[in-house]
Amino acid sequence: MAGVFSGSRFRSAPFFFAGNTVAVVFRVAGQRSRESFHALLGKEYAGIVNSDRYNAYYGLAASRHQLCWAHLIRNLKGIAVRAGPAEEWANQCLDLTKKLFEVWHTFLAGPQTEIGRAALIAEVEPIRAAFVAQLEAGLGHSDAKVVTFSREVAKLEARLWVFVKVPGIEPTNNAAERALRPAVIWRKTSFGSQSEQGERFVERMLTVEAICQLQGRNFLDFLAESLAAA
Repeated sequence: MAGVFSGSRFRSAPFFFAGNTVAVVFRVAGQRSRESFHALLGKEYAGIVNSDRYNAYYGLAASRHQLCWAHLIRNLKGIAVRAGPAEEWANQCLDLTKKLFEVWHTFLAGPQTEIGRAALIAEVEPIRAAFVAQLEAGLGHSDAKVVTFSREVAKLEARLWVFVKVPGIEPTNNAAERALRPAVIWRKTSFGSQSEQGERFVERMLTVEAICQLQGRNFLDFLAESLAAA
């Protein structure tokens, strides 16, 4: 089973979201760490996690960890605004990401069969090779930011392509980011939680609301029915 994972900060405490097509959970943790990650999903979680590049998730095997391309693209766009060789290098990388998503969207628009998956893999291979070559070139680049980015991503390169071979995996964790956005807005308008009891209330209400949305149920009706039943 695949899951998407994301983190933000809820007042002074990290705010996590994990979910898949059948269930979701929000959690306010003491810190954004590998321990908090394991507390949420468990050390023995056998599915595939789609997340950003926060290092708490790197304990996962590369075959069970899809890194978010949307985060990567934002980083590349940030490098592209730098003048000179860095802009050229970043734009070349962005051209490759554009080709990658064109191939991906073509695959999604067609019959997603084994033949279609095989064609996707074949079309992505030269894009992957070109992207790896860009990272290798970036390691010796004159711009320090390009070097740092290339070094980090080169270590994680195998985690960028899980979605190509495994059905049900997306190239981004946008689903988690969208699910987390209402919570982040709530945090900004409510000034966060003042107690552990408040944190538990926040994470539980957000979890119930998100699951109701998955099930096509009215959140307020469900709460009213639950209170009446209790």
